[in-house]
Amino acid sequence: MKIAAIGLVALGLIASSPAAQAATGQVFSKVSARRGQAYVKTAMERPMADLLDSAEALKPDDVLAYGLALQLGRPAASLGYTAEQNARLETAMRHAGEYYLQAGEPDTDRPLAELPDFWIYTAAHIYNHLDADARFSNEYVITTQHLLPDEVEQLANRDDMTKIALNASDVAASQACAIYAQAGAVIRVTIRRLESEAAATGKPSSAMVQSQKTYDELVKAGSNACLDKAFFDDVSAFSESSQKP
Repeated sequence: MKIAAIGLVALGLIASSPAAQAATGQVFSKVSARRGQAYVKTAMERPMADLLDSAEALKPDDVLAYGLALQLGRPAASLGYTAEQNARLETAMRHAGEYYLQAGEPDTDRPLAELPDFWIYTAAHIYNHLDADARFSNEYVITTQHLLPDEVEQLANRDDMTKIALNASDVAASQACAIYAQAGAVIRVTIRRLESEAAATGKPSSAMVQSQKTYDELVKAGSNACLDKAFFDDVSAFSESSQKP
């Protein structure tokens, strides 16, 4: 699957970020793929505005789902934001953006809020921290803070109640599922065009043969990351419909 990932980067079908390449370089257990499915389903079903509202508050599941939704081709909710809303989003996500760039992820001319990798990378690095005082209060009120690693290091009361929020393999499986599904949607469009050309000439081109080979690799890898071929096909079809003008 490493070879498939490198080929997809070369074709411009996936980002060249380390996180994206790492996700598409793995073979996933059925447990991780099944748990990853839940995030992908959320990414397809929840309204983008709702997801972004939760993601701004660094709620890990929704930060991940919003990134996956962008990966699948859904338009960013922030595209329709007013200047005031964009300013609020920029303020809310400024620290996460700085952390993302300092970690060596590639810079871009596009706003970070429109980048799938930014949200997915952020989700994978969020910690849940239970406020110690609240935890031992008589009223049993528990306050959960969502923190990035550098913020965790500054905690005076860091203990075993400060834990990474999401399982790394589950995040990677969901990301790989979305990447393969989106790439499959793009390649299917290419294959249909090349099939029409082949019908006119009576001979399949080398580009068509290579595209079909790449697609077959995607189906194999995507069926693993998405748990099975049926879900891969569903996600890929959703991505294709999301990318239509």
